[in-house]
Amino acid sequence: MRVSLRLTQTLLLCLAGGSCAPGPSDTTSAPDASASVAQTLASTDARYDAQLAAPACTSHGALCDSNTTLTGRGTVGPESNAPNTLGGSCADGNDGTFPSDASVEALRVSTVDGVSWLAQGRTVKVEADVWGAPSASSALMLFRAVDATAPQWVYLATLPATGGAETLSTTFMLPAGGLQAVRAVLVDAAQAQGAPCTPGAVHDHDDLAFAVSAPDVTQPTVTHLPAAGTTVSGQVTLVAQAVDDQAMGRVDFFIDNTLVGSDSSAPFEASWDSFSVPNGMVYWMVRVYDAVGNARASSVNLYIRNDYAAPTVSLIAPVDGATVGGSRSVVANATDDIRVTHVEFYLDDTVLLGTSVQAQFGIPWNVQTAPPGPHTLTARAYDASGKVTTSAPVHITVDPPPTVAVASPAAGAVLSGSVPLTATVADNAPISRVDFRAELNNTILCNAYSPSYSCSWYTRNLPNGPIRVRAEVLDTAGNLVYSEWRTFTLDNDLTPPTVTLTSPVAGATVRGSLVFSADASDNRGVTSVEFKVDGNTVAVDTTAPYTLTWTSTQLANGSHTVSARAWDAAYNLANSATVNITVDNDAVAPVVSFTSPVEGAVLQGTVTLAASASDDPSGITRVEFYRGATLLGTDSSEPFTHDWATRALVNGAYTLTAKAYDGAGNVGSTSLNVTLNNDFIAPTVSITYPAPNDILLRETSYIVTASASDNVGVARVEFFLDGMPAGTSTTTPYAVSWYIYTTAGLHSVSAKAYDAAGNVTSSASVMVTVQYPPFPNHSPFSYSASNTSDATMGTANQTLAMTAGQTFTVGTCGVAGSAFTGDTYLRLYNPDGTQVAFNDNACGGAGSSFVYTVPAGAGGNYQLRAGCSASTRCTGTVAWTLSAAPGAGPLQYNASFTSSATVNTVNQTLTLTAGQVLTMGTCGVTGSSFSGDTYLRLYGPSGTQVTFNDDACGSVGSNFVYTVPAGGSGTYQLRAGCYSSSSCSGTVAWTLR
Repeated sequence: MRVSLRLTQTLLLCLAGGSCAPGPSDTTSAPDASASVAQTLASTDARYDAQLAAPACTSHGALCDSNTTLTGRGTVGPESNAPNTLGGSCADGNDGTFPSDASVEALRVSTVDGVSWLAQGRTVKVEADVWGAPSASSALMLFRAVDATAPQWVYLATLPATGGAETLSTTFMLPAGGLQAVRAVLVDAAQAQGAPCTPGAVHDHDDLAFAVSAPDVTQPTVTHLPAAGTTVSGQVTLVAQAVDDQAMGRVDFFIDNTLVGSDSSAPFEASWDSFSVPNGMVYWMVRVYDAVGNARASSVNLYIRNDYAAPTVSLIAPVDGATVGGSRSVVANATDDIRVTHVEFYLDDTVLLGTSVQAQFGIPWNVQTAPPGPHTLTARAYDASGKVTTSAPVHITVDPPPTVAVASPAAGAVLSGSVPLTATVADNAPISRVDFRAELNNTILCNAYSPSYSCSWYTRNLPNGPIRVRAEVLDTAGNLVYSEWRTFTLDNDLTPPTVTLTSPVAGATVRGSLVFSADASDNRGVTSVEFKVDGNTVAVDTTAPYTLTWTSTQLANGSHTVSARAWDAAYNLANSATVNITVDNDAVAPVVSFTSPVEGAVLQGTVTLAASASDDPSGITRVEFYRGATLLGTDSSEPFTHDWATRALVNGAYTLTAKAYDGAGNVGSTSLNVTLNNDFIAPTVSITYPAPNDILLRETSYIVTASASDNVGVARVEFFLDGMPAGTSTTTPYAVSWYIYTTAGLHSVSAKAYDAAGNVTSSASVMVTVQYPPFPNHSPFSYSASNTSDATMGTANQTLAMTAGQTFTVGTCGVAGSAFTGDTYLRLYNPDGTQVAFNDNACGGAGSSFVYTVPAGAGGNYQLRAGCSASTRCTGTVAWTLSAAPGAGPLQYNASFTSSATVNTVNQTLTLTAGQVLTMGTCGVTGSSFSGDTYLRLYGPSGTQVTFNDDACGSVGSNFVYTVPAGGSGTYQLRAGCYSSSSCSGTVAWTLR
C-alpha cells in the first residue's frame, strides 16, 4: 500500500557514526493547491557515484529516482555496490533470502507538485519502495542530510511496514544545500529507535544523493497572439507564448476582466467567441503562473469587427417592366456594413448569368441567349462572412429580334449623285433607327428614323465601281439585326471641266468698263461659268461663248485679281488662273504728317507713333510707319498710330517715315529724325537675410531682406520662395515678412529687382533649412534597460529644448501614453549637466513621474535619462507634456479717441499655436490694471477679429479667454484702446498655456 503522510516532528541531528541529537522543527506539507500543475519535468535517474559510494542525481530536476540501483539487500542480493550508503558508512544485514526477506527496493525524492525543480524552500516527498517482513514486524526510518559529501543525518519519520511490497513516504521542506541526501533504514520494528545506522541481520540501509537548486523567484514572460492592435472577428484563438526559466504552471485568459479560458499545458491557448462582445476595442489580458506560483499579468488591446448584418442588394438596370434585347448591362446596387465580396446575377432564379466582384456591380448580358417572353432577373449579394441576400425580382420581357431587308435601289442598279436608300423592317417593338452601311471602309452612308426608313446617300463620296450595302436595324429593346448585303455599281462624273480666263489679261489697267471672257469645256458639258473679282462672284454666263461686260466703277482704284470658275452638271468645278489688274480712277496722293513724336525728339521705351492723313476724293485706306526702309506697322483707321518698342535697337539717331494710301492706291509720305536713348543697365540685387545654410523654424515669422541698386533707380523688388512669389517691396529697405508654413527640409530664397526701364536682375538663391520646432508638445519614447544603477549608467537618453517658465510633466506612469514594466527610474539634467529632478517610486512604487518648472535664465537643452532601479531590468514608455513658453508682456498704454479700439490703438503682436489658451485683460490677470473705460480686441492671422471685451470688472475693465482653434496657428494682433471717444490708460497682462 502506498502511504502519504503529513508530519510535524522533532528532528534529530544524527552524525554519520549513528548518534542523533534533537534538531529544529520540520513541517512536512502537501503541495500548494493554488499552483495548477500540467507540465511535468523529465525525471532524473540516479547513477552510482563511486566517490559518494551511493547513487546520486547530479542534474537539477523535479524528481530523483534510484530506479534499480538499490534493489535487494547487501550480499543477499542482487543489490549492486552494496551497501549504497554515503562513504560506505553503514553495512546491511546478510541473513535471509531475496526477495522473501526485508529489503529497501528503491528511493525517490520529488517536489510535491511534480513539476518544479528540487530547490531550497520547496516541499518534497521521500518515497521508499520496501519489502517488509511478514506480520508487520518491520519499520522504516527516514533521514535527510544537507551535505551529501559530509552528511549529518536529521531524523524525518518512522513508518510501520505491514509486510510484503509497499511504498512508504513522508514530506519535508528542502533547506539550503547544493547536494543533499536521504537515507532509508528498514529494521525490525523493535529496533526503530531513530538511529541512522542500526546494525541487524535483516536490516537494510540505503542512501540517495540529489542536486538542489536555489529558490525560483523569476516571473515567467509572455507574448500575445494576436498582437496588440489586431482586428479580429468570429471565433478567435487566443495564444499566450509563455516561457519560464524552470517550468510553467498555467495561463488564464481575460477579455475586459472576464475570464474566458485557462490552459495549463503548452501551447497555452483559449478559443473565444468574439460575437460575445459588441464591435469596438477590448482589453485582452493574460495572467501567467510558473510552477511555483510566480505570476505576471500582461494586456493588449484588440479591435472587434464582426459582421452582424447581411448585405442589401437591389437591381437598378434593367428596370422593372422593361422590354430588352440585344446586349444589355445588368447592374445592381449592393452594400454591407463590412464588405460585399461579390454579386451573382440570375435569370429566372436558376440560370447564373455572371458574377461581379467590383462596385459598381454589373455584368454584360447577351439577351438573345434567352428565349423570348417574360422572365425575372435577381441579384444575390455575398459578404465576407458568407451572409447572402437575394434582391427583389425585376420582371422583364425578352423581345424577339426584328427582320430587315434593303428595299431599294434594286440589286445591280447603277447609281450616281444623291440616291434614296429604303429598307423594309418588321418588329413587335418600336424601331430606334436604321443605318445603311457600305462594306467599303465599313462606312455608314446615312440613317433613317421614321417608318418609311429611307434616307439620302451622296454617292460621290465613294469611288466608282461595285459596292455592297446592307441595312442595320436597332429596336428600342436593344436588338441589332443586319440585312443581307446588296450590290450596286457607282458611276459618278468625277472629271471636272477646264477653264481659261482670256480677258482681262494679267497686268491690265482698267478704267470704266471691264470685259470678262473665258474658254470652258467638259466631257459631259459645261453648265455655267462664274467671273470673280478679288475672289467674289460678280457675273455668271450659262452659254458659250462665255463673255460679259462689267463696270469697274464698282471697284476701288488700285490692284485687283480676276478669275473664272466653270461648273458641269455633276457639280464638278474648275478655277482658272488668277490675273492681277489695276483699277485707276484717282491720281491725287493723300497728305500725311507726324503728330507724334516731334522732329529731333529723344525717345526711350515703347513710343506711340501717330500720324494725321487726309485724301480727296478716294479717302485714306491705311497708313504705314517705317524706320528707315523697315516697315514697323500699319493702321487702317483713325487715329493712325503704332506702338514702337525702341529697346530692341541700339541707342542713336533714326529716321521715321509715315506713308498714307488712298482708295486709288495713291501714296503720300512724311519723315522726321529722332534719337534713341534707352536705359539698358540692369539693377543689382542680393538676399541679405536669411544667410546661406541658416536653419529656420516652421510656424515662425521671419523678415526676408534684400539689397538692390540701379544706375537710374530701383522700381521694385520681388521675393521668391522655391521659385514661387512670396511678396513685393517698392521702398527701401526691401523686405517682406515670411511666416513659414512650408514643409521641413531644404528651400531656396531669391529676389528679382526691376528698374523703371523694365530691366530685371535675379539674385543668387540662398539655401536655408526649415526645421520643425525642436520640442513637440507631447512626444513619447520607449526604452528597455537593465543594470543602470538607478539610471546613472547605460540609460536611454532624450535631449529636450526648454524655455524659462515652461512646466515639464514627465513619467513612465501618470502621463498620457506612458507605460512601464519592472521598476523604472528617471533623471533630468539641466544644460550645465547638473541633475535637477528625479523619481523612481511613483504609481505603486515601480513607476516614475515628476513635474519640473524651468527657472528664469535656465532655458536650453536638457537631458532626460531613463533607466531601472538598482541592477534590475525594466522597460518603459516615457511620455511628457510641456506647457507653452510664457508670452511677452505686460503691455502698458495710454490712449484716447480710439472709437472702441478701432482706431489710434496701441498694438502688440503675439505668435500663437493651435490648442493654446490665451487669458488676457486689463483686469482679472496678475499684473493688469486700468484707469478709465478700457477696450481690447484680438485679430487672427487673416486680419479678422476673433474676440473682444470692454465690460469686465465693473463694466470698465477688459478681460477675455481665447482658445486657438485647429488650423489657427500664426501671428495674432492685440489692439488696446478706450470705449467710444473717451481717454483711458491700462496695463494689459496675459497668460498663455
